[in-house]
Amino acid sequence: NYMNLAIARSIKRASEVGLRKVVGAVRSQLIAQFLGESVCIALFSFILAVGLTYALLPFFGTIIDRPVGFNFIANPWLLPGLLLTALIVGVMSGSYPALIMSALKPMEVLKSKLNAKVSGFSLQQFLIVFQFASSIVLVICSLVIYQQLNFMKEKELGFNKEDVVVVQLKDRSLLTKFHTLSNELSQYPDVVATTLTSHVPVNISSSTLIKKNPSDKDNLAIYQWSVEDKFLDVFGVRLVAGRNFSNDLKTDAQEYFIINETAALALGWTPQEAVGQQVDYEGPKTIIGVVNDFHMFSMHLPIQPLLVRYSDTRGRFISLKIKNENIPQTLAFIEQVFKKYSVYPFEYEFLSDTHNDLYKSELKLGEVFGFFTIVSMIIASLGLFGLAAFTTSQRTKEIGIRKVLGASIRSIVLLLSKNILILVLIGFVIAIPLGWYSMTLWLQDFAYKIRLTWSIFGLSGMLAFIIALISIGYQSIKSAAANPVESLKSE
Repeated sequence: NYMNLAIARSIKRASEVGLRKVVGAVRSQLIAQFLGESVCIALFSFILAVGLTYALLPFFGTIIDRPVGFNFIANPWLLPGLLLTALIVGVMSGSYPALIMSALKPMEVLKSKLNAKVSGFSLQQFLIVFQFASSIVLVICSLVIYQQLNFMKEKELGFNKEDVVVVQLKDRSLLTKFHTLSNELSQYPDVVATTLTSHVPVNISSSTLIKKNPSDKDNLAIYQWSVEDKFLDVFGVRLVAGRNFSNDLKTDAQEYFIINETAALALGWTPQEAVGQQVDYEGPKTIIGVVNDFHMFSMHLPIQPLLVRYSDTRGRFISLKIKNENIPQTLAFIEQVFKKYSVYPFEYEFLSDTHNDLYKSELKLGEVFGFFTIVSMIIASLGLFGLAAFTTSQRTKEIGIRKVLGASIRSIVLLLSKNILILVLIGFVIAIPLGWYSMTLWLQDFAYKIRLTWSIFGLSGMLAFIIALISIGYQSIKSAAANPVESLKSE
């Protein structure tokens, strides 16, 4: 971008270069002058960058969810390394304009034949295409990540995660007091139901093996979840067939269990057929019910077979379904009851927050991509601004002649914008396969995902073209609206 802007700016200094050569300046002196200016700008930018870095590092640390250090004393190589970087950037960005301007012949410059000699256009075209292709790829990635996150938020989970308070049991003595604790909690009108479980529904990690018949050689790997009988009321899991566990039937803990729809299918039954069937699970056990499939993990993984067994004495979590009114008062009551039965500090988490933590890395990735997409589009816009300035500087007299001959401002703006918008279009065409391929790879990590549609790519391209029009519009309209007398009076 600095090259593009410097080339456009240096055209206005062509007469200076011609006069300096006439009075004896050699090419090396001109190169040193232009490079010196570029290096000075880079060094001033370095000072500004250090200040911005100190100001923005805490914000950036929250985006990537980790602290980032920036200490010149702790790292003695940091300051020399950054100074060397600024020097290299200054030399590289200033080299092209310096070489172009120092090569101009004074007679041609002073005769206003500059346009034929300043030819950085092919490099500028490449830079614009590269910048916009990169920016559009980032826009595509940001849109896909946003849509996938939105899809995961809105997809039916198979259970209700809202207004469920989860308390992890650090005091194991509460297990023997669970029914007393549950009865007291249920007295409060805003506590709907209470249950004891070995895991929360979003992270059931325990597994076991069962057999359809004791004589079978093959086992079915199946996840297992220990629950108390109110788990359907707390988590909103639906019973598809059969019955739920009962506190009054002690045999439910030893002889019966419930499975999910995926487990029934894996065993070769429909939910209705599965009820009453016996399988080998630590001896013969009978299936008394089938619950609907629900997401036991993040959507990176498909729904797995699940075995649900009854237990009111084993568990690590007490979960409470509460009403979404007067939540602070309800939480205060729950804490008061827990403190009556345990000396441990009362700590809780909402199930919805636990579920959101499953996608913490994706949320951070979306924030990072969004941040860099904005930065990338701003940088690409500066490049377009430089190219537009360069183009209009080269065609000043042509614009004046066209206006004298009756050309409208609209036709001139279209003339100046057309070639630049073609470069943006080329960048868009290059970006489509790159964005599609990278996001296809990323989405492979999800068992449940969105489809890549043309609307994502169309929106990315439309956004790029709008930003491009805004970037080049100022220069184009300014040149088109200029008085032609100003550009033609020296002819």
